[in-house]
Amino acid sequence: MIKEEAGWRDRLRDAVRTDGRPLYRLSEEMGRANTYVSQVLKNEKTPSVENLIQLCNVLNVDPAYILSGVTLSKKGQRISDRWQKLRPMDRDMIEELLIRLSVDSIQHDDADNDDTK
Repeated sequence: MIKEEAGWRDRLRDAVRTDGRPLYRLSEEMGRANTYVSQVLKNEKTPSVENLIQLCNVLNVDPAYILSGVTLSKKGQRISDRWQKLRPMDRDMIEELLIRLSVDSIQHDDADNDDTK
C-alpha cells in the first residue's frame, strides 16, 4: 500500500482530468472493477504500488511525479522505465548489489579518512 501523503491524490486527479477519459474506462484499461479509479480518487481505496504504476501507465504519466511532485531527468526516467521492466527477482539482486556497493564505498571512505589522521 502507498503511504498516505498530502498531494499525490491531487496530482493523480489532475492527471485524470487532463487525460479526459471517463473513470470507468481507465479502470477497465487497468483490468479493475469499473469503480476502481473513482474509489482511489475519492480516498475510498489506497492503491498498491503496482496498481498506481499501472494507472500511471494507462494515463501516460510518471509515477514518481504523482508520488513526489518531482519530475525525473531523462536519465532518471530511463532508469525508472528499465527498473519497471525487470522481474522482481532481478530487482532484488540489483538492490542487494547496490547495498553492497554503498557499504563497500562507505568502508573505503572510512579507511581513507583513518589514513589521513
